[in-house]
Amino acid sequence: MPNPPQNCCYFQICLYMEDGTLLWESELIEPGKTSKPIVLSKALEKGMYPNAVLRYSCYRMDENLSPLNGAETKLTLWVK
Repeated sequence: MPNPPQNCCYFQICLYMEDGTLLWESELIEPGKTSKPIVLSKALEKGMYPNAVLRYSCYRMDENLSPLNGAETKLTLWVK
C-alpha cells in the first residue's frame, strides 16, 4: 500500500475482520514509499468475508508521532 509522495505524514494501515480481529498491520509508511507485502496474521478459510475494514491512520513526522486524521473503508475480503 503506497503513501503518496506529496504527503507530509506517515501512514499506518490495518486490515480488520468485521468482528474487529486484526488481520494485518503495516509498518509506518513514509511519503513516497510502499508498505511491505501484506501477510495475514492468521489463515482464513476460502470464501467471502463481508464488512472487513481497512483503516488508515496518519501521524506527524515528529519525534512524538502525533496522531493526525485517518479514514476507514469497508470492503469484502475474498479468500481463494
